[in-house]
Amino acid sequence: HGRLGIDIESTDRSLAHTLLQKADGSYYLILWLERSGFDAQTLRVMPVPAAEVRIKLQDTYGVADVTSFDENGTIETSAMSTAQSSLTLRVNDRLKVLRIVSPPGRATSHASVKGVANLNLAESKFSDRAQSEKEEEP
Repeated sequence: HGRLGIDIESTDRSLAHTLLQKADGSYYLILWLERSGFDAQTLRVMPVPAAEVRIKLQDTYGVADVTSFDENGTIETSAMSTAQSSLTLRVNDRLKVLRIVSPPGRATSHASVKGVANLNLAESKFSDRAQSEKEEEP
């Protein structure tokens, strides 16, 4: 399988991401904000404000669906009517999982989120500021 060209843009420097590739050529992009949602001094849960994130994929790939997790662990999957090669979404400290397929509009078989542990790491190019700065640090 080839490489996936992807740009991830956000002004929030705490944005974290992981890209996983399945044997069928599809990918899972997992996004979250690496911020604490708990105040250790007051022992209270604190909401983490969501940040806007823009995803742009190379033209031969598209996002087929987005799976979100809420504070109770409830999973919600939103399917795209056609796979989108560009989209903007809001991300907080809970995982957001994007299933990426090729070609856009023709989704591959859907694997459950439980299958994420069976995925292989894929090589990718990220252009978000946080990743670039991490690579430049000595």
